[in-house]
Amino acid sequence: MPVQPEPQEPTGSSRRGRGSLVVLLVSGAVVLLLAGGGFAAWRLLAGGGAQPADVLPADTLGVVSVDLDPSGGQKIEAIQTLRKFPAFREEVGLESDDDVVQALFERLQAEEDVCPDVDYAEDVKPWLGQRFAVAALPGDDEPTPVGVVQVTDADAARDGIEALQACGDTGDQAGGLAFGDDYVVIAETDEIAEQALADGQEDPLSGDDAYQRWTDEAGGDGIVEMYAAAEAAELFGELAAQGGQDTEGLEEQLEDFEGAAASLRFDDGVVLSFASSAAGAVGDAPLDQELETLPDDTAALLALGVSEETRDRIREATAPGQPGATDDLLGQVEGALGSVGLSFPDDVLTLLGDSLSLSVGGEAPASEPTGPQDVPAGLRVQGDAAEIQDILDRVEQASGLSLESQGVVVESDDDTVAMSFQPAYAESLLEGEGSLLDSEAFESVVPEGEQATAVLYLHLTDSWRELVTSTVDDPELEDNLAPLRAFGISGWVDGDVARGEARLSLN
Repeated sequence: MPVQPEPQEPTGSSRRGRGSLVVLLVSGAVVLLLAGGGFAAWRLLAGGGAQPADVLPADTLGVVSVDLDPSGGQKIEAIQTLRKFPAFREEVGLESDDDVVQALFERLQAEEDVCPDVDYAEDVKPWLGQRFAVAALPGDDEPTPVGVVQVTDADAARDGIEALQACGDTGDQAGGLAFGDDYVVIAETDEIAEQALADGQEDPLSGDDAYQRWTDEAGGDGIVEMYAAAEAAELFGELAAQGGQDTEGLEEQLEDFEGAAASLRFDDGVVLSFASSAAGAVGDAPLDQELETLPDDTAALLALGVSEETRDRIREATAPGQPGATDDLLGQVEGALGSVGLSFPDDVLTLLGDSLSLSVGGEAPASEPTGPQDVPAGLRVQGDAAEIQDILDRVEQASGLSLESQGVVVESDDDTVAMSFQPAYAESLLEGEGSLLDSEAFESVVPEGEQATAVLYLHLTDSWRELVTSTVDDPELEDNLAPLRAFGISGWVDGDVARGEARLSLN
């Protein structure tokens, strides 16, 4: 293990911090320019080489990395996906013979006056690789930030980074650098950068069991990947405490935190997947029965399964006498609900039922809606209908207003209550005809629908697309909406792993 360098005197530390930040931001901006517009130039760039996790040390608390050279399939998927949007083609210009990165860099120079004296072709392109990461390492009193940038030519990188430092007007206190075989490590001081590089060479993050587990669970091989180690839980608690929040409940939730990771990739569209240890994270009430009885042409949906475990956590968190900064807020909520005849949290938990959903039907109104009665939207709760109706009656009595007088239709049977401004839609929700789980559009963005405990879903059906474009006089909007098929966010529990996914599917 390399010997930790003696700490330096803090003279000028604030200036070094600003200089380090400038180097990180400028270097990161260059690489993120590649992320935004470099897909057309992939064919010109050599791939392979080490990943940031091969350079960072195993005790890294957290890292966000960008990889512009993932698997060949990812490149193809990315190009095919982005080329479907006219705005992207026009703004970025995905011509095969163009150097898009240079065009974007020079546009920033011209429009934002960013590093006007830096020549991209001479100072940046000769050394900049395709992978980049920012990370937090353990520190004495607080985490130590570092950045790693893949380089293809170390000598050219030294000159290029000096040019970037100079344009940031940081002088000799511009931050620290340490050059490895494939990467430059950027930190507040040379000593920190060199120590991080040495630690990574001896025991890299890529060899850590927890890192391997959670990045694999999240899907891996993404354009962007994120990872948080179990030790980061302490950092979460410290950040919450610095924000003036009571951390007692948070600390209990984080006691069993084993790590988390996320991956942004292209797979028949765009996918952001997340995986974490499941202990104390989410409930265990799948929405399969809810989704099986929603109309298959549903255009929008927000649904939540409420397990008994979730109910117990809510009761515990809102129990009288619990200390914390939320006492006043909970008191206000309880008072507001009491004014309309409701007790907190029991009546609220009854209203939540075993599952609830807010949905919009697939058939859009023929013209721009003038009020809620023109939109096929409704709320459905699956639970004890008699108890739910009793609560609604108490609210009406306490408020002096009836749902009927407000145009709301309520339909119910023994275990379901449906409400809508449109009688036909309320009835369709109650009858449960059709199955959203069988919808191809739904399955394209919520592939684990039978296990999902929470779902947000948007489907741009033909009629809704026509309504949106007819009410907005913008031909470009219509062209850029055309590729969109559906968007979904879902969460579920898979054994001891809590999973989440956001997907965008295209026509």
